[in-house]
Amino acid sequence: HNSTNTEIAVSHKINDIKEADIIITVTNTPEAVIEPDDVKIGAILIDDAHPSDISPELIKTRNDVIIIEAGVIKAPNIKVGTNFRLANRNETYCCLGEVMALTAFDWEGEYSPGDIKPEIVNEIAELATKIGFKIAPYQAFGKVVSEDQIEKVKNIIQNNRL
Repeated sequence: HNSTNTEIAVSHKINDIKEADIIITVTNTPEAVIEPDDVKIGAILIDDAHPSDISPELIKTRNDVIIIEAGVIKAPNIKVGTNFRLANRNETYCCLGEVMALTAFDWEGEYSPGDIKPEIVNEIAELATKIGFKIAPYQAFGKVVSEDQIEKVKNIIQNNRL
């Protein structure tokens, strides 16, 4: 379905997400800011905050939405000391995987978080691939998001567009 009606908004007001189809959370708040009643049926939430911006109650009570933990990789050759609330012990966050890949190859390139260039991102991705890093399955709160859940929410979204 192609739409020319795409609207992107950035907000710090929780009420602004009530009708959003896709919500990306990125705060430095130490507690959850999104509760079960804050999102619409069929919403997709991408949680890119640590600790999580999404209340655990949302995943327990709302099976009509998808919650995805952002930036998770499989690191099969790395023994991670903790699972960081991820689904598997051989998974970690991309930010840590990036440092591991750079360290593994004694990388001496120059870059800073505020000045990211696509060629540097591609170079780091190649290094990560060489040591076996891969994208992990979609997951949230330590559980993989099932294909059934994805299909269920896809159907909700399609039915709401008719």
